[in-house]
Amino acid sequence: CTENDNRTSSLPTGITTCPSLIQLQIGANDIRKVNETLTSQLYILDIKDNPNISIDVTSVCSQIRAGMYKLIYDKTQDIRGCDALDIKR
Repeated sequence: CTENDNRTSSLPTGITTCPSLIQLQIGANDIRKVNETLTSQLYILDIKDNPNISIDVTSVCSQIRAGMYKLIYDKTQDIRGCDALDIKR
């Protein structure tokens, strides 16, 4: 959240490729479509409480399966690209 406790609706472009960023907590926002390609450099991603989010995790699915990538999410979110996640539709 910002200083005014407002929810943000977008990610900064290129944030997922920052070489020193290993964890990104964007929970409790109103992020909609995530156009960033996730990388294994960023291995903890918290998107919980973003009810309108749409994200493709194909690029890190093998890491999710191997337990090397932690995605914190709500089962009702639009998360695509990885059948290893327990998401009910």
